[in-house]
Amino acid sequence: MLCANSAKVGLPFQMPFRRHVRFLLDRVVLQLRHRYVQSLAGHFWAFIHPLILVGIFWLVFSRVMPTRIAVGGSQQGYVYFLISGFFAWQCISETISTGCTTLRGNADIIRRLPIPVPLFFIEAVLIAATGLIVSMPLVLIVVAAAGLGPSLTWLLVLPTLLLLLLLATALGMVLGLVNVFFRDVELFLPALLQLLLWTAPIVYPPEAIGEAYRWLLALNPFSSGIILLREQILYAAPGSLSHWLVGAGWCLVLLSLAGMLYYRVRDDLRDNL
Repeated sequence: MLCANSAKVGLPFQMPFRRHVRFLLDRVVLQLRHRYVQSLAGHFWAFIHPLILVGIFWLVFSRVMPTRIAVGGSQQGYVYFLISGFFAWQCISETISTGCTTLRGNADIIRRLPIPVPLFFIEAVLIAATGLIVSMPLVLIVVAAAGLGPSLTWLLVLPTLLLLLLLATALGMVLGLVNVFFRDVELFLPALLQLLLWTAPIVYPPEAIGEAYRWLLALNPFSSGIILLREQILYAAPGSLSHWLVGAGWCLVLLSLAGMLYYRVRDDLRDNL
């Protein structure tokens, strides 16, 4: 009897959660459908786009102006170095951009429906991650075809990507919440993304920075994750403990900041949208 009563008591708390999850999944599916509406290739563009980019990078850096890069005492084609971090950055950038504007973009829904605001930031990262689901296997195939893998450290690629996506979601949430009250954030976003791109070792190795200033990379939340990802894909290394700790530390800081900011402003959000 007690179990039956407990189940009845718990039902009102379970149902809203289920409805919110269904709402989130329906929106993600709808957004993905609209992304390729009226296109001839349809959802195949999710595969065609990264394939074209890989082809362009290979043509430019392997044929037009062959470029090799020295990292860790070894020489390798720059194209493999570039793609090992580039597509992860694309996903990070999209997550941050969408997170920054999602509350204002969905103002009507947020004002009318009792939907938890954090769901819109989760939606942003889920949509961005769909591109990564296609592009990252393509990267691994190209790297393996070049004789640089596979290796057991590729098993660590997934947790590293999850770390990067958590960081991007948290930063997007912070920017999105502040953007509700100050539109300057949205206007500053392109410059911020460029700053994050060029202060993380995405298009250059950490060794390109003087040793005396290399510690500055740690000020970019995404630097450690990109370094870990590249070491796992290209060099069969799990990555140094310091990079794991710095990445986890940034994740904790940004998630805590996003949580505190949300609880601080949640009562005023709908009135300011």
